Amino acid sequence: CNCIAAQTSNQTKDNFGFIVREWANQKSVSPILIGNRVFETIIALFRKAGLQEPNNEIKPDSEDPRLTLVKQYIKDNIELSLTVSDLAEYCYLSKKQITRLFLNQEGISPAKYIKKQRTRQIEKLLAENKMSLKTISEEMNFNNEYYFNTFFKKNSGMPPGAYQKMIK
Repeated sequence: CNCIAAQTSNQTKDNFGFIVREWANQKSVSPILIGNRVFETIIALFRKAGLQEPNNEIKPDSEDPRLTLVKQYIKDNIELSLTVSDLAEYCYLSKKQITRLFLNQEGISPAKYIKKQRTRQIEKLLAENKMSLKTISEEMNFNNEYYFNTFFKKNSGMPPGAYQKMIK
């Protein structure tokens, strides 16, 4: 599907842009962040080329339309604290079916996918540097700033304030 190729291409461009910015900054954590993005980009390119991880079930050539629907719902509602139950309810599937779709086609659970997407959205908001951490926390519907800081640190490896300073 051309939309998947375009999505992979945009993701690759985003990753290269991030790598170039990090290389220019040369902060203490830059090598780690650059390494992670390089790894993500390589995996995405392998997948785009049709290469698969060993010992995995053979993946279909095109993405399941139900998964496409769920991923779009996540993207459109990333600021909410979505759960697998929310996804299942939205597309009239069971939690087990949603989980199976994600594991088969994305290689991760839906909960991990949501966390990854929320972390990326927070990274984008931090990079824009137009909002305070408190405002970003509120926009992303965290109960409080402490939970926002904990979530981001757990999923990115550093506190949001440090990340924001690093990318300046």
